[in-house]
Amino acid sequence: MTDISILAHFKFELCLSTATLVKDIFPGSNGSIPENLTNVNGTLFFTANDGINGKELWKSDGTEEGTTLVKDIRLGISSSNPSNLINLDGALFFTADDGINGTELWTLPPNEKPTAIILSSNTIAENSAAGKVLGTLSTIDPDAGDTHTYTLNTIGSPFEVVRNNLQLKTGVTLDFELPPPTI
Repeated sequence: MTDISILAHFKFELCLSTATLVKDIFPGSNGSIPENLTNVNGTLFFTANDGINGKELWKSDGTEEGTTLVKDIRLGISSSNPSNLINLDGALFFTADDGINGTELWTLPPNEKPTAIILSSNTIAENSAAGKVLGTLSTIDPDAGDTHTYTLNTIGSPFEVVRNNLQLKTGVTLDFELPPPTI
């Protein structure tokens, strides 16, 4: 028989781990060795080696698709070895070697807000079938290369966003002689 009353004399916590891999940047057992993690306005910047571009500057929004190489500063497999990452008033500053100028100070200016969301069409024929695409959403953004995700927050809307398309929800048809559908 085991006496477990000894546990009452110790203070401890049990925790469940919810840590998950964000992205396997360098597949295989070598690992990408992410370092220099620095938060700039909610975007995580860090250095990593993907096995193709050497050790370079990366960013992540915490998702696999949002974890991307920012710039291959020293082209090819050679590393620019970015280091000393610091957030200064929303701009990222760091040192790196581009292979031409030696190790120098670099900056990544703050990310600008998108200036507009555009819908390619704003008309739809009466009695269109469910799933009919009204139009494609796109964004005007001064930061070329940024990706955007669209959601529709109107409760009861007959529309939904699917892969950047605004379309009729499943089971919905538009009959302009009837009151709007309730979803």
